[in-house]
Amino acid sequence: MHHPLPIFQTPGVATFAPATPRRRPEPRVEEVLDAWLRPMTRLDWAGRLDLLEEIDRLLAADPGMAQAFTARLIDALGGEAVTCNDQAVIHLYSSDARHRQDGRAWLAAHRVR
Repeated sequence: MHHPLPIFQTPGVATFAPATPRRRPEPRVEEVLDAWLRPMTRLDWAGRLDLLEEIDRLLAADPGMAQAFTARLIDALGGEAVTCNDQAVIHLYSSDARHRQDGRAWLAAHRVR
């Protein structure tokens, strides 16, 4: 069964499934991060969002895994301040409440709903 992520299928809409609490990353999250971090570093935020949609399709059986991966990805990319819609959308799907708050704050400040 395919589990679509509403936030990735409707860019700019700040709705998402409740995140799982942030815990120490599980080994599988680290394996996925190791496989995808290098390609992500070569992309801008729009490209990262596109690639993250593809990765999500691969992780569709485990939505919590996708959220944990997104949190680790943001941290691995330096956790910089949100500067664009695509980056904010990525932050909204993180399992880290701080990332989600940063994404919501940026979108609210820029009147994106």
